[in-house]
Amino acid sequence: MESLPNGHMPADYKGTNSAVRKKCLLKTVLASTLAVSFLICCVVVTWMLTKHHYQHYQTETEAAAAFYILDKANFSADPCTDFFTYSCGAWNSRVITDYDSFYDSEKEKSDLHVYKLISSSQPDDNLHTVYKNLLTTTQYCINHTESDNVVAMDSWLTTLFSKPSADEVMTYVGELGTFTMLGFHWTKSFELKDWLFPLYGDISMDDVKMYLKQQPGDGSGLYDECAKFLSEIEKGNYKTTKKISVKEIIDLADFANLSGYFKQFSYELEDEIYTNTSLITYLNNYFHKIGEENRLNVLKSIAALHVQKKYDYTMNLQFTEKLCFSFVESFSSFTIGSYLLQRDRSNYDKTIESVREMISNLVRAYKDVVLEASWLDDKSSAIIIDKLERMNFYVDSPSWIHNTSELQRRNYGGDLSNLSSFMEIFKELRKDQTLKVLHNSLDNREDTRLSPHISLNPNYNSIANTVNLALKSYIVPYYDERWPLAMKYGALGAIIAHEMTHGFDTNGLKYDSEAQERDWLSGKSKERINKTHKCIMDQYGKYSMLGYKMDRKKTLNENLADNGGLQVAYRAFQYAKANQSFHIRLHKSLLTDEHLFFLAFGEMRCSRMTSNYEHIQDITTAIYSPEKYRLLGSIANSKDFYKAFNCKLEDDKRYCEIW
Repeated sequence: MESLPNGHMPADYKGTNSAVRKKCLLKTVLASTLAVSFLICCVVVTWMLTKHHYQHYQTETEAAAAFYILDKANFSADPCTDFFTYSCGAWNSRVITDYDSFYDSEKEKSDLHVYKLISSSQPDDNLHTVYKNLLTTTQYCINHTESDNVVAMDSWLTTLFSKPSADEVMTYVGELGTFTMLGFHWTKSFELKDWLFPLYGDISMDDVKMYLKQQPGDGSGLYDECAKFLSEIEKGNYKTTKKISVKEIIDLADFANLSGYFKQFSYELEDEIYTNTSLITYLNNYFHKIGEENRLNVLKSIAALHVQKKYDYTMNLQFTEKLCFSFVESFSSFTIGSYLLQRDRSNYDKTIESVREMISNLVRAYKDVVLEASWLDDKSSAIIIDKLERMNFYVDSPSWIHNTSELQRRNYGGDLSNLSSFMEIFKELRKDQTLKVLHNSLDNREDTRLSPHISLNPNYNSIANTVNLALKSYIVPYYDERWPLAMKYGALGAIIAHEMTHGFDTNGLKYDSEAQERDWLSGKSKERINKTHKCIMDQYGKYSMLGYKMDRKKTLNENLADNGGLQVAYRAFQYAKANQSFHIRLHKSLLTDEHLFFLAFGEMRCSRMTSNYEHIQDITTAIYSPEKYRLLGSIANSKDFYKAFNCKLEDDKRYCEIW
């Protein structure tokens, strides 16, 4: 509305203003009413949903089960025709597969869980050095860059080529963690050929030229001398070795003073090791012939080759979360176990108690399954039962896992906090670990228990007849103390029963109940087992992924263990629950404890594969079938599964029954 000159308003302005104000008031009242109504509606709906939620998830067990199952399952799929999608459809729809990430499969979540705990912790002065080393290594790995590799390598090679004498060059080789000279398989040997001609020709003369940055015939003689030397070694017959003392080797090898080299590996002069004396004699003659300067240059150039070769792989890696965890656990596995136990000891003790009870039910179930196998003759059945009764289960960590001095003996014992880069830490850890192996400082028999060893999966030792569980066996997706019994047995129960079944796969059947290697199966029983093996191979031989078929023979033992483990774990679960029952409503589905058992079994197999080289290798060469078919292959032979989900059993279908 326009105003008049001098700011005067029209005569009818008051009336107009009154009408406008009434309209605005009506609109305000109407908007307020709608807003209040909407708010009341939201409150009511929220209350109803909350009431509904607590009506069905009134306990921590119900909530834990619902959270885990709903996070992965797709209940719109038909469990009878596509149980993989039914179990893992939601998981697969949102996961971006990257071979270098933790998300290739659901089971890698346990690794991710451990890694996150370690990487999120910062070293402080209150921690013992052994734990500070663990956290420091993890942080350095996370922040590692490719330029760090270049700087470290340049520094090492510069130092190497600055050494004024042959014995100093040899000593520095050891300091850099290149130990091929001490034996390719870490035996107590002095394998000069391995050192002088790296990995039997794996490094070509073109590599020599590249590393030394020389051209043939350039006048310096460095490349020509090295090429001639390595060529002579390659053609020579220097394979015969004999055992002599370290002192004899030092006295014999006058081409370089090796006392410093052996001293850093804690060898005593009287220690006896294998070596090739004829090769040492050749080296003495050769180096004396070419003169002091060329001798030093050749030793330096070969040492440089070793440093490059030993670290080339590491230098070209991109250190993802997955790779960092793999690196850290390879050097600090026992320390990781100890660190985790310190953080959550009370829940761990409760879990161990539950697992021991689970194992008792699994052994009982396995024995009953064997006794009900009418095709087994009495003698074979008795040996299997006896083997089950003698089977040892290592579920807890040894007492020394809390002893920091013992941890330092088994993992790195020094202080890494003063080192300036990840490559320097890598060098120290590698040298320390190799020395431990060289001098047999670990009790190998005790170490086979592996219970605190994060890096290894649960395993069965056929010679010792033992099942060994790792700490990550007690982490999702294998176990959660809050889960109902059905899910505990469907996941961890099936894993333990899987390892027990390895006692009766093609390798386990070689050993009787007293761990003696002999043929103990009767002809009738052996014939039936061979038929089962053929049935499993025929079944899995039909599966393919990304257009590639898996090796049905190579995967046989793991497929047998998956099938047998599922059968025994389900029986053990029935014993554990006795007359109790548990069910939960998720969306429109009422899931019984039988459903939850198979869902837990299925959801730990959630995985995706892409057509990259590593995944194709996993399909065609691995001893495990792809996770998808570890699931589908097992439930295809489970009549318990068909009954739980009311699936139709086909009369003409061939079911591969382990027992």
